[in-house]
Amino acid sequence: MNNNRFFYAASSEGSISLYYFNPKNGELTFKEKIITDSEPSFLSGTHDGKYLFVSLRDDNIHDLTSYKIDKKNGRLEAVNRITLKGERPVYITVDKSGKFLFYACIKGGIFSVIRINKNGILQEESEIHKISDFAHQIRIDLNNKYVYIPCFKSDVIGMYVFDEKKGTLSPNNPECFLCKKNTGPRHLDFHPNGKWLYILNELSNTVTFFMINDNGTLKVMQNISSLPAGFKNFSKTSDIHIDRSARFLYASNRGHDSIAVYGIDRKNGNLELIDIKRTMGNEPMNFIIDPSGNYLIVGNRSSDEIRVFKIDKKSGLLGNCLHVYTHPLPICHYFV
Repeated sequence: MNNNRFFYAASSEGSISLYYFNPKNGELTFKEKIITDSEPSFLSGTHDGKYLFVSLRDDNIHDLTSYKIDKKNGRLEAVNRITLKGERPVYITVDKSGKFLFYACIKGGIFSVIRINKNGILQEESEIHKISDFAHQIRIDLNNKYVYIPCFKSDVIGMYVFDEKKGTLSPNNPECFLCKKNTGPRHLDFHPNGKWLYILNELSNTVTFFMINDNGTLKVMQNISSLPAGFKNFSKTSDIHIDRSARFLYASNRGHDSIAVYGIDRKNGNLELIDIKRTMGNEPMNFIIDPSGNYLIVGNRSSDEIRVFKIDKKSGLLGNCLHVYTHPLPICHYFV
């Protein structure tokens, strides 16, 4: 492997591709493709790199599949598959203990917790929760206690308390944070200090900075655009990530087809828009920062390609595209 990392790229055509990633130069080397019988909407895994989980969605299939990762070559071996009670799962994530998987469904706003048994086996849901329609993500905070669910069509963020011993969720007080109308909260990321949360708003093309209160509720601190001043054409946001140093935040625009780059004020958490970098393709649906923090890899879904950009660690700016790879309908990426 020569210190290469495993990089998995899900495709809306119904497949997951395995690449080897070279951290020295950012190159991807294609190894193999696994065909799924439905669109894989999201990838997540255990923090020890042993198992990868895949959510599958279409009008008839709404399943979760568990795979064992071969640590020598990255190949995936199916462990088990379960059918969810919610429809069209859009996001999955694993808690800090590696014992529970959370999922959220766009259709019906269903979300729940799945227990991960030994050997990566997924159990059926023990409880089902429902929130406003179009739940687009579910994330648990760095303390493994508070869960947040952005619902972009209803402009709310669900707030729940997680009991790690029981594997259950209960509503916080209040249960939802009401966002401004027509903002469309979509995805979020946590600052490593555990006190700051950043929500990407799909419809208003903005990022909202929240302070996390001691009880897990939220307080708005700032709203900032992800688009250049004067841009009037249609665009909507997609994905958001804080870099490894926690000094910079990145957010993707579909329409303007770019990555907005923000500096994070270390004292108060406020954002400053410092650049907007074109992704050189159409519809940057999902992007990821490699484990070294040196590269940003983006999937331009509508132009069937994956591009690798170098990150300047001092300035946070994205350099020129280093590599481009043909890949059908990239929708989600994951590193091991």
